[in-house]
Amino acid sequence: MTVEPIITFRGVTKIFATGKDQLRAVDDVDLDVRRGEIFGVVGYSGAGKSTLVRLINMLERVDAGTIDVDGRRVTDLDERGLRALRADIGMIFQQFNLFGGRTVARNVEYPLRLAKVPKAQRRARVAELLEFVGLSDKARRYPAQLSGGQKQRVGIARALATSPNILLADEATSALDPETTRDVLNLLRRINRELGVTIVLITHEMSVVQYVCHRVAVMERGKVVEHGDVYTVFANPRETATRRFIQTALNYRPSPEIVARVRERHPGRLVVASLADTGAGLDVSALTSGLDASASVVFGGVTQVADRPFGSLTLEVAGAPADVDEVVARLGRVAGAVVDLGTAANPLPDVRWVEPRDSEDEVATR
Repeated sequence: MTVEPIITFRGVTKIFATGKDQLRAVDDVDLDVRRGEIFGVVGYSGAGKSTLVRLINMLERVDAGTIDVDGRRVTDLDERGLRALRADIGMIFQQFNLFGGRTVARNVEYPLRLAKVPKAQRRARVAELLEFVGLSDKARRYPAQLSGGQKQRVGIARALATSPNILLADEATSALDPETTRDVLNLLRRINRELGVTIVLITHEMSVVQYVCHRVAVMERGKVVEHGDVYTVFANPRETATRRFIQTALNYRPSPEIVARVRERHPGRLVVASLADTGAGLDVSALTSGLDASASVVFGGVTQVADRPFGSLTLEVAGAPADVDEVVARLGRVAGAVVDLGTAANPLPDVRWVEPRDSEDEVATR
C-alpha cells in the first residue's frame, strides 16, 4: 500500500546573499515525506538541512519551487494562512528555547495561550502532556532546575500542545549525552507510534537515523544526494557523503590501520562479509564443513538498523588453497557482500566500498 506524502518539495531552492556572493543553501530539491513516518535529514554543518526544515513552516521563504504540507501549497500562503499552518506544526530545538522565567507548566501552556484556548482546557492539556513525557512532578519547576533531557522533554510537550500533525526536530539530541539521547529518541518513537505524528528529524548523527528513522535523505551542499529506506541506504550507500556518515555510525568495517594490525596476528586470508537481514544469521562452522580449512572471526560487529540486524564480520580463512576458495565462495552465497583482502603475504587492495549493488527491492526483501 502506498502511503501518501504529507510534505512535498518540488524544485525547491533557497539562496542567501553572502556579501558579493550567493549561497544556495537548498538547491533544487525534490523530496517527499510520507504521512506517519519518522523521516531523517542528515548532513554535515552547512549542508542545508536546517534551512530545509525551516522552509516547511515558512520560517524561511523559498526563492524557487513549491512546497505542499498536508494538502496546502504553503509557498502561496499569506500571513493568516501561515499562522494556521504553524499551529499544525510543532518544533523542537537543540537548545530547548524554553522561557527561563516561566515554570515547566507555563512553558507547555504558552502555545495554548496564544491560541486563546480556555483556561480549564489549557490546564487539562498541560497535565496530560506532562504525564505523557514523564514530568508531572516537575510542573512547578523552572528550566534552570532541570537536566538537559528534562528540558528537551518540556520542549517536546510544548511542541505537542496544539496537537500538531507534524513535528520538526532540529538537532533535538545534539546537546544531550548518549543515554539521554536514547531516552528522547524513544519518546519520539512513542509520539510517532501512539499519536500518529509525522516527524522530520534533522541531525548530523547517522546513529540517530539508524535508531529511530524509517527513511532518510542525505544532504550535501544544499542538494539531496541520496534518499530512501534507512536499511537500504545503510546496506547499499551509493554516495561518498553517505558512506562517510555510515562509517561514523557503524564502525564495524576495519580501517586500513586495523587491517594492518590484524595481519600481524592473523597471516591467513582476510575476508570482510557484510551481513544483510536474512533472518538466518551466519553459521561460521557451516562454511568449513567437509573442507580442509578453518574460519574464525577476527573483527566486526552486528547492530540494528531500523529494527533489523545489520553488520559486518572480518574472518581469517586458512587451509588448503582450493578449500579456502570454497569457503569464500560459500560466504559469498550467504552474506550481503564479500570483500577479499588477501593474505599478509599477498594482500589485496581494500575495496570495501566497491561492492555489488542490489536493487532496493532485493535489499528490502532480505
